[in-house]
Amino acid sequence: KFSKINNLPNLQKKNRTEIVAEITTNHHGNFENLIKMIDLSKESGADYVKIQKRDVKNFYPKNELDNTYFSKFGKTFEDYRLGLELSMEEIEKLDKYCKKINFKWFCSVLDIKSFYNILDFKPELIKIPSTVSGHSLLHEEVAKNYKKNVVISTGYTDKNYQN
Repeated sequence: KFSKINNLPNLQKKNRTEIVAEITTNHHGNFENLIKMIDLSKESGADYVKIQKRDVKNFYPKNELDNTYFSKFGKTFEDYRLGLELSMEEIEKLDKYCKKINFKWFCSVLDIKSFYNILDFKPELIKIPSTVSGHSLLHEEVAKNYKKNVVISTGYTDKNYQN
């Protein structure tokens, strides 16, 4: 009777564990790799794929962006980070693709600008990663302007934050 997840009673659906395939920037700046990862995530039974978005030029201090960092994207840390980050056009293509294959996605937002950019896609989830746990302005902005589910990571925090 319960062989398919869609046939589960509402209570069991409500308490069902959902699996997230966390991609972040593991596509290494290659959109075709991202699509392959999405397909494999869906085939593997994941319920969501999660990406991340940050406004690189405003997220990092200028001196950090200017540091030497050799990568296929260039010779500075800024080149590297910009090469990894999905553009808004790529996120729009990701959104269309996920709708086409009926697969859900959401995003870790690392700054206020990225939060508002992602809101344009009407996500059913937003994640605040632990790397920005101390960014109270971001937390306040999300709390005031997003009324759906928020995942708050505590992996990079201590007990004071968690309490």
